[in-house]
Amino acid sequence: METAFDVAADRNAEIEVMSVVTVPQQTPLSEGRQFVSEERAVLDSALEFAENERPDVPVSETIRIGHEVAPAILNTVEQNDVDVVLMGWRGQGRRRDVALGSNVDQVVTQAGCDVLVQRIGDQPAVEDILVPTAGGPMRNSPLRWPEQ
Repeated sequence: METAFDVAADRNAEIEVMSVVTVPQQTPLSEGRQFVSEERAVLDSALEFAENERPDVPVSETIRIGHEVAPAILNTVEQNDVDVVLMGWRGQGRRRDVALGSNVDQVVTQAGCDVLVQRIGDQPAVEDILVPTAGGPMRNSPLRWPEQ
């Protein structure tokens, strides 16, 4: 939330805290409503932090129910005309076919807005911060990783 406040303050923007409840492909999305209460605690914590720390920044919440996380985020970005997405990353998973994780990779490559990724739980040192720039050979192509 602290990073979200920094980004919002820099852009004079509001924050929408979002959580995605996933249900199996064969399950109707309406079945996901039974799991919304579990996500409510996370959102309530974020809203309480916002109210106590930065009451001057507008903060709202959204719980999306979907079969997959990344498409739910991308649909929200498109529907709400979002300018910036800040995603948390746990730093786990070392699959060869993804850089940060399947959901993060998909949002980074397909979102029609800026996407910021922050490692969850760590306080990064300056040398640990990656600052991507627009353009370059990877701009509109799928991620490619060398064989190891």
